[in-house]
Amino acid sequence: MIIENQKKLLQLARETLRTAQLAENAGYFDYLGGLEAARLPLEELDTQISPSVLETIEALIDPETGSDEVDLETGISRVLGMIEVQISMLDMGASGQSKSLIPTFTASEAGATRIFELCSEMRKIIFASTDFDEPHKIRLLNRLAAIETETKKPEGLYDVVRGGINDLGETLGKFGKDVKPLTDRMKEVVSIARKGTKEYDQLPEPEEVKQLPAPEDNKEV
Repeated sequence: MIIENQKKLLQLARETLRTAQLAENAGYFDYLGGLEAARLPLEELDTQISPSVLETIEALIDPETGSDEVDLETGISRVLGMIEVQISMLDMGASGQSKSLIPTFTASEAGATRIFELCSEMRKIIFASTDFDEPHKIRLLNRLAAIETETKKPEGLYDVVRGGINDLGETLGKFGKDVKPLTDRMKEVVSIARKGTKEYDQLPEPEEVKQLPAPEDNKEV
């Protein structure tokens, strides 16, 4: 019952943010209002969810932060990704899965820095792309936000990171576009996380993933 109540509050916050995000001609005040409204059910959860969710919202709506419309729009995608992670964790707990059966990873300082760099690069590529529709862009941006959230944790969920490959595969299948700039970076993220897992670190990777240089401005995206 407790888990169900937690899920209902998370889902309420999620739907509030999605409504603001997908509103026709959505702008600054739609995004700001959505974030402020989503904060209320999340505050009821208090310490039952990761503090980073509310911290992110507080930072976005704080006048001193000076967030503009783009910041708020991007922030909503990031918060949605965090909420999806929280819901997934509750689902795993409700199904009685043992924590020992759930693959986790711990990123080194250098590894975490590189993951954040790659996520930032992928976010720029997604924003600049005209090949994907808005729902798929949002899904990919949510995945990046979820990966960043897990990377910050002492033990992140490896499947959240690995799911990024599936999201990109689905996007490629729907649009038939070359998403190699995204796929290569996502593979590197998965490779870094894999090295920090107890379940997979002794197994050979499917293929070698070479580290990519940061994309130059006005180059291929």
